Amino acid sequence: KAAIPLNWLAQDETFQINQVGAGDEMMALGFPRGLAANQAGFPILRSGRVASFPIAPAEVFPTFLLDFTVFPGNSGGPVFMSQAARRRVGADEGHDVQFIAGLLTQQVELNSERLEIGIVTHAKFIRETLMLMDNPRAPITQARNEVVTGARAASAEEAVSREY
Repeated sequence: KAAIPLNWLAQDETFQINQVGAGDEMMALGFPRGLAANQAGFPILRSGRVASFPIAPAEVFPTFLLDFTVFPGNSGGPVFMSQAARRRVGADEGHDVQFIAGLLTQQVELNSERLEIGIVTHAKFIRETLMLMDNPRAPITQARNEVVTGARAASAEEAVSREY
């Protein structure tokens, strides 16, 4: 809890305010096939582009797709946006955009072929989990009870997802 401040985790409004959508670049930290960046054990930083539309609100679209090669060891890594001076439509000035969008949870496969697409679960659900840990008696909403299968999460009925 102390390592990453709660306000770094995106909410639906974060995606709307920053006009995040298909084609935007995000980064992911992980340990592909168990490989670390150095002897100190730091994760490897990789990047990809948002490959699905729309990506919010999380209650309707609990996951989104990220176009990058996913390996065992990437799952569970944070997916985040960090851009200096990003411009919004109609804005005179750019502003820095930095937030954790979600957690890489799966890769997409079709007919046993890896499609080099990752499934990212929204950070909103991480926020809700942390709140439930702090207050286990908090009311549970319908969104928290919804189960999402890998194929639905991948936005393709024929896609078969496998967890790593």
